[in-house]
Amino acid sequence: MKITLLLQTIALQLIAISSYAESWEKPLQNALKTCNEIRVRSGGTCHRNEENEKLLFKVSGTNEIKSVVQSIEIVEERSGFHCMCCGDPTIEFYENKKLIATLAYHHGQSLRWVEGKWEGDAMLTPESMEAIAQWMSDNGTSEPLEALHLNQKRERAMMNRYAKYSAIIPEELGSLWQMAQTEEDMVNALDQVVPNITARAVLLFKLYGCDFGGWNANNCLDGFIVTQLKEIDSSVLWNTIQRNQTGQQSQRGTARWVIAELKGKDITDELLMPVLTELSTVGLTHPRRICRERTVAFLEKHPCDASTQLLLKCLSGKFEIVSLPQDEKIEPGGMVTVWPRDKNLTDECSERAYAALVLANSGDTSIIPIVKKLIETAPDNDRKVYETSIALLEEKEAQEH
Repeated sequence: MKITLLLQTIALQLIAISSYAESWEKPLQNALKTCNEIRVRSGGTCHRNEENEKLLFKVSGTNEIKSVVQSIEIVEERSGFHCMCCGDPTIEFYENKKLIATLAYHHGQSLRWVEGKWEGDAMLTPESMEAIAQWMSDNGTSEPLEALHLNQKRERAMMNRYAKYSAIIPEELGSLWQMAQTEEDMVNALDQVVPNITARAVLLFKLYGCDFGGWNANNCLDGFIVTQLKEIDSSVLWNTIQRNQTGQQSQRGTARWVIAELKGKDITDELLMPVLTELSTVGLTHPRRICRERTVAFLEKHPCDASTQLLLKCLSGKFEIVSLPQDEKIEPGGMVTVWPRDKNLTDECSERAYAALVLANSGDTSIIPIVKKLIETAPDNDRKVYETSIALLEEKEAQEH
């Protein structure tokens, strides 16, 4: 599997490449010579639901059509792939009401010529991406331009992530990883430069917690890091976790690993108790709500006095949430994981409300005055959870009497 690594390689995704593909552009230009109308509709070019598709806008001016066609510039070196989605919206070209070409528009970055001569999807130049998206926005369809700008922010976020990696990775290892062609090459480089397993675990935890990324995201080197941590003997890993609680990156990395990746599975109290409070505090003060929420879920799975105290402190609002750095407001693009409880009663509520529900389910009636006070000013999402918590506890009190 090809690996895209570090700033040198990532930067290639962001710069215009001056060599355009005549074999890609010319056939399209020739096919569109007689076009006298362009229609842009919702939806893509596969799995269509034509009843729900809408005509977004159409243009018929000769100059505008010529300008649109000329704005399509393709980067040959990055074309020929196949996006797994169907595109949205779709650009249709007509000659006297006859459809002569259909281009599916993918993520503001590429086009698919459904009935054309392209061998795969065509990657647009940065200038072309902006021009086409701006043309759509000027005609009342702003979503593509917004999506393009979001993707650009995510690319910058990815560069920022790799800059943080570079500050952590030993220089020799970084050089070898830049030259790596496969994941096996990366592993071999890691074996060569960091042969000590404990030192390797420390490095991997720092990389895993290099910034304030969400614990529901999997991007950049996350997958590789997780795979390598799972290769380390459990006893060595837990010895490292229990001793390696210095430095914010190490703390974030170990908290993310134990709470969000392992999810508490197959962890004995003997291993967890020495670090439960410290790691949970990292999660409960994390600037991203999803991390705080998943920490509450973790504590719910590990009921004990320490977990109860942490949940009470959370409910009472005594944790000071860390401020999210300005350059981390947008995260790199990537996969997002969903836990079963992400879509139940506590969806979109605060971690304080979630903590109330966990404590209520445990039968802790001492929280009733706190929760009743919070209900007075709670937003709707929290109020619903608080009311459910009170109902559970009052039902418990009634049964006891």
